Amino acid sequence: MSSGISGFLAELAVAAGRLAAERRRGLSREAIHCKHHNPADLVTDVDREVEAMLTAELRKFRPDYSIFGEENGVSGDGEYQFVIDPIDGTTSFVHDLPHYCVSIGLCHRGKSIAGAVYAPRLDELYTAEIGGGAFLNGERIRVSECARLDAALFTTGFSCVRIGLTPDNFSYLPRLARLSQGFRCGGSAALDLCHTAAGKFEACWEIRLQPYDIAAGVIILTEAGGQITDLAGGDAYPERGTLGSNGLLHAKLLEFFHAPPGSTL
Repeated sequence: MSSGISGFLAELAVAAGRLAAERRRGLSREAIHCKHHNPADLVTDVDREVEAMLTAELRKFRPDYSIFGEENGVSGDGEYQFVIDPIDGTTSFVHDLPHYCVSIGLCHRGKSIAGAVYAPRLDELYTAEIGGGAFLNGERIRVSECARLDAALFTTGFSCVRIGLTPDNFSYLPRLARLSQGFRCGGSAALDLCHTAAGKFEACWEIRLQPYDIAAGVIILTEAGGQITDLAGGDAYPERGTLGSNGLLHAKLLEFFHAPPGSTL
């Protein structure tokens, strides 16, 4: 892997994000579809167009790498794999809300080693490469230094609810809301990880994600000094849930997820 690959991913993410934003202005109802006959699980013609553009450019750049895209699955094989989400936050995109992004991660044997996330409506470009730190619009970022639950702000999402998974996030929210300053829900797991990396949140978590949701965000968060595990503290994320934090609150949050409903920390 060349040392400047995050720069290429950044340029590509920005180009793809601008394409998505341009296409959103002319988005028609006919261009919006449901996955698996689930009206809450959306995909648009723009998702597919952006993924096709990303795939073509990545194949030209590294034809020997495999690609794992949300819409088209895996193509190719090898130790290195680009993992892409053409529009993370499609529901926000459809409703003309700003919290959506293009996410491009590079993994080596399943481990995230570089990534770029671009939110065109927010004009936020997050980049990282292993050992090189994490950046927002070219400026280095670090996780927050907050070590108190009652001073912390969290973010989560509800993909588990959309697909009918039980247990879901609702069982956690009342307790965690009372323990903290509160939580927010923007609808993009990739941005949640990036905003935690930039110190805007102290932690983010979800029960049901896919590798393309987090491949870029994982390296951005860890290079910013954060920590990511599954909800039991292991490395089986996203299959067994995903918890990303500033590190200072991680152990306490793992206690929270282990605690039976109704208990206090």
